[in-house]
Amino acid sequence: MERIKKVFNSEAGMTLIELLASITIFFLIIGVVIGFLLQTNHFVSQTNSTVIQEGNSQALRLLLQDTFSSGIEIAYTEDPQEIKVRQMDGTCHSFNVNKEQKTLYHYERKCDALMDFKYPEQGEAFKGISGIKLDSLDQKGRAFIVKIEGDKNIQYSFNLLNTELQK
Repeated sequence: MERIKKVFNSEAGMTLIELLASITIFFLIIGVVIGFLLQTNHFVSQTNSTVIQEGNSQALRLLLQDTFSSGIEIAYTEDPQEIKVRQMDGTCHSFNVNKEQKTLYHYERKCDALMDFKYPEQGEAFKGISGIKLDSLDQKGRAFIVKIEGDKNIQYSFNLLNTELQK
């Protein structure tokens, strides 16, 4: 105890080695804290990205279910990739993929026939989508599956209420 009092009461100050040791310890502590904060920030941003992708994926699944469950007429083109659906209430939907932007666009408006369907000014955009495909599941052409390829692959099976398929 006496020795500690002597060190603090001494006017000689600290030696160079003591000064270097304290600076080294200080920077080690700062490095650990900054490393921890950077790792935490990276983890949080990854988690946010995953949550956003899951939310978009779920929204797209619900949109597909809502659109195709009451479809009576459907048209599909492979290039450019597009699926058009007309529902019983006369609402027409278009799902088309811009491969360069990796984005699926959804347009909706009332129409009498799919061939008359013109895109409205605004639509929904789903990022991270690289392709959309429509496959028939049966010989009668009533059961279909929509496959969406991208960051999260989505498949949705449905039956047309009518058998009108246009290519």
